[in-house]
Amino acid sequence: MIRDNTVCEASVTIRPMAESLSRLWRRLQSLLYFCEVHPFFELRLATAPRLQARIPIDMVRHDRACECPPEVLRRIKGKTKDWRSRWKRGDVCYVAYAGGEPAAYIWICRGQWRLQDEDEGRPLPPKSAFLYDALTREPWRGNGVYQALITRAVDELISGGYKALYLSVNDRNRPACRAPEKAGFLRTEHHICLYRLLKVFHFRHDAVSLGDGH
Repeated sequence: MIRDNTVCEASVTIRPMAESLSRLWRRLQSLLYFCEVHPFFELRLATAPRLQARIPIDMVRHDRACECPPEVLRRIKGKTKDWRSRWKRGDVCYVAYAGGEPAAYIWICRGQWRLQDEDEGRPLPPKSAFLYDALTREPWRGNGVYQALITRAVDELISGGYKALYLSVNDRNRPACRAPEKAGFLRTEHHICLYRLLKVFHFRHDAVSLGDGH
């Protein structure tokens, strides 16, 4: 800085943001703008591993809402208002029971995929299915129940002439990314980005179509 032909040194002190202000700023950012990356994973059914749970379980396919256990119904009712649409579309729910209690479930739809029930279905490669909304309840986690359910679904898909099973998870959820890999899924180059601005979601696909190369 020059003042009256005299050179003066100017100094700037940078202090870290207070923790309370930092939390407030991160919260404000999450409300205004947010981005999630959901990579796609693929399981080729012909080479899918045969996996079993490490605890005794019974696996049941539920094709109607009246058959589904209350614990599963409560969860999906909390996620979507139009929860009956899953069965109307022909989606299938597989539930694993341990000691008579529902321990885990997965949902399978055929020929199309969606991340949320309100989304419009988007096409998959021919003879493909999509796994979504999977959950293993806390007391039974770490026992391979999720992987065993996938094996059950794969058996039925193969008998129906299907060739591949896909799923997509939030890239920030590391346990959710590891679980499909344990079941034999391979991460693909395809993904979808979810952008949120003022709590409104916008979808953008990867430049390469999910169906390319199949």
